[in-house]
Amino acid sequence: MRTPILDLKIPEHAYFFGFVQADGHLLGNSEAKGALSVEIADRDAHIFETFASLLPVASHLSNRTRDTNFKKNYRSATWRVHDQAFRREIETLGMPIGDKHDVVAPPSVPFSEPDYWRGAVDANGSLGLSRKSADGIVKPFLSLATASNQMADGFCAFEFTFTKKTKKVNPNSRDGIWN
Repeated sequence: MRTPILDLKIPEHAYFFGFVQADGHLLGNSEAKGALSVEIADRDAHIFETFASLLPVASHLSNRTRDTNFKKNYRSATWRVHDQAFRREIETLGMPIGDKHDVVAPPSVPFSEPDYWRGAVDANGSLGLSRKSADGIVKPFLSLATASNQMADGFCAFEFTFTKKTKKVNPNSRDGIWN
């Protein structure tokens, strides 16, 4: 058995894992053929270069242009890792195989929380400013979109460590996800 590649107490590893849990997909089976696959906008492909330099496993980067529901001629970059031992490792850390949207959860091992959540938000969230309220106040916001109750609860618990305010969110009525 080889030495683990990821130590989620290391900030860069925690960021990577949060990012791929939120925006990646583990295809196939960790006992057979398969891949970790992540697709993002082509303009952000430099993130994959950082991941490739961080991880001592072979990976492949490809690009494509396609029409989506949101944009014509959308250019994306896809990063894939086929290494079986690495896929087993990230599965053990909590990256589900296949459809993960409602079962993914924060790691059960010690991890760098700020970096993990930064990765998840970079992949599936947003940081911004609210519209001006009736009293003229503009407030910053940090959000994460997820279909996983465990991720929503984990993110709210993480927010509590900074705000000391308990936030309980419910899934929206449109598509059943938490924001």
